[in-house]
Amino acid sequence: MKNLLKSYRLKFYKFILFIVLIPVTPLLAQVQQSTPSGDQYNFTRQQAIDFALQHQSTLQNAKIDETIADQKVRELLSVALPQVNGSAELDDYVAKPVTILPAAFGSFFGLPPGKTLAVSFLLQYQATAGVSASQILFDGTVLLGIKAAKTYAELSRKITRSSSIDVVANVTKAYYGVIINENNLSSLDSTITLLQKSLDDAKAMYAQGFVEKLDVDRLTVTLSNLQSQRQNLRSIVDLNYYLLKFQMGMPVNASLTLAGKIPDQFQEPAIETADYNKRIEYSILETARELDAFNVRRYNEGYLPTLSAFGSLSAVNYQNEADLFNPKDQWFPTGLVGLRLNVPIFDGFRKDAQIQQAKMAMMQNQNDISNFKNLVDLQVKQSSIGYENSYKILISQKANLKLAEDVARVTKIKYEEGVGTNLEVTTAESDLITAQTNYFNALYNLAIAHVDLLRAKGTLY
Repeated sequence: MKNLLKSYRLKFYKFILFIVLIPVTPLLAQVQQSTPSGDQYNFTRQQAIDFALQHQSTLQNAKIDETIADQKVRELLSVALPQVNGSAELDDYVAKPVTILPAAFGSFFGLPPGKTLAVSFLLQYQATAGVSASQILFDGTVLLGIKAAKTYAELSRKITRSSSIDVVANVTKAYYGVIINENNLSSLDSTITLLQKSLDDAKAMYAQGFVEKLDVDRLTVTLSNLQSQRQNLRSIVDLNYYLLKFQMGMPVNASLTLAGKIPDQFQEPAIETADYNKRIEYSILETARELDAFNVRRYNEGYLPTLSAFGSLSAVNYQNEADLFNPKDQWFPTGLVGLRLNVPIFDGFRKDAQIQQAKMAMMQNQNDISNFKNLVDLQVKQSSIGYENSYKILISQKANLKLAEDVARVTKIKYEEGVGTNLEVTTAESDLITAQTNYFNALYNLAIAHVDLLRAKGTLY
């Protein structure tokens, strides 16, 4: 998709160059909105998205491209406006040009018969100053180019919109990764605290001879494994924070905490259908097709005559001394106005070849649109199935977690009342940790599947 958009940009740049016939000088602009690394933030998901829409470098570049497109529109519109130029020139004839007079004139100057005469009619210095203006009265390619320029600016704005959707999707996924793993870490900390208490109780009971050393060792191993698991999860949370700040365009050394809650309410799966008009990529392809149509019309307009008006006014001064600003100097004015009609007759079939190439580009664009429709259908199907599957898994893991919590609670009570074994407690705690991990993994997968579904439907942002 990105390569396709780049190709349309290149096509339109060539379009502008052809019409204007001057080099394109791009707007040099740089928007830099940075944040000091020492700042502290506490964001909800929407605040994180809003921050990213203002600071993410990819989106900033897209906005700069949009500004460049607006300036290109101004550049193209200038061709249809009057073109006025002023000029001034000073000539010093260090060697004056001469005119050869026939030999018949030589006798007037006492020259031998048959001798030609070389004379110069110029003085030493000549100054010229003037102003000229021209105005296109009719040029089909220019008029069409003005219309196409507005379409191109619209395309640039849609590309910015597409970049914004990418930013929203990436930030949302990174946000879910942080907040869900933080909740997982909090649950793991609670479990470690309870297990530490169980270990302390077991050690006290072992000292009094009520339990075996094997029971203490089992709890020690389980606690050590949980602490290692916590350290690993802590590292994952830190990495998730770095990823989130990167996706937001925030310095990775900035202090960031999240104020949102873990998402636990998602809509039930439903039969989803694709609506191409809600996908910004489809709108971009439609706009690109309009540009291709303009391209065909542009070459056809090249067969029409062009008409322009022009005029100039100048004055010249001749002197033998370099004193051109003497009020006694005499300036000799010259002025003219006119119309210029250019009628294309034969170009060796160049425009016909260009028209055929433009039509082939339109066919390619139509194929891209058809392929994208099929791709949207596939994405909606895939994301719908993925969301439904993730939803069912979360429901199952939520029930498993509730069951594991009940088993761990009952096993703990039985052990404290002396009717259960330490092995049962250790096994129940291990099963609870597994159930918690599976639940949070299922919750994260469902959150990501929900983002993918909204993105496929074109309703994410």
